[in-house]
Amino acid sequence: MVEQKNDKQDVPIELLDYAKSNFDLSASDFDHLDSKAIGVLGITGLLVSLQAGNLDNLVYFFGVFVNGKLFGLTCIGLFILTIYSISLVCCIIFALRSFQVRDLNYPTDVMKIVERFRNIDDTKEKTSASLKIDIVKAYANSTSDIEQKNAEKARCLKQAVTSIFAAILSLIFLLLLIFIHKSLL
Repeated sequence: MVEQKNDKQDVPIELLDYAKSNFDLSASDFDHLDSKAIGVLGITGLLVSLQAGNLDNLVYFFGVFVNGKLFGLTCIGLFILTIYSISLVCCIIFALRSFQVRDLNYPTDVMKIVERFRNIDDTKEKTSASLKIDIVKAYANSTSDIEQKNAEKARCLKQAVTSIFAAILSLIFLLLLIFIHKSLL
């Protein structure tokens, strides 16, 4: 009968699995944030195409502005149109900034850790537990880095969505103002 040596300092395999799954979850979140950024850019593209339709509104407001009719409403309309345009530009900038977050700290190659483990001469340091701890630390460092990058991406996307919201609100107000403006003339 072979007696199994139970090392009190041995790291459970569940800890390795947990570290890897935590890293995989953070990496998955990173990919999901990229997908959301693509969606934000898609919505912004639709709003930019509406902006092309708003060129008629711009011409309308400038025509009314030059003629001096309802000067106050015309200035408000031009101001809202400016807010709409600036919001769209900000949305594009913030969404693209979220794509710039790319430099991820991936776990050190496991083979490098194993090779370093083989090169350790001191038998006290050369235990299965020390190898597992090194791998867990590599995953923990990488997970921490990805979570910081995810937070930065999420902040940029939140600003982009806020800009979309401002653009949509300003578009609604602009269309209402045009309706009111035309009904008063």
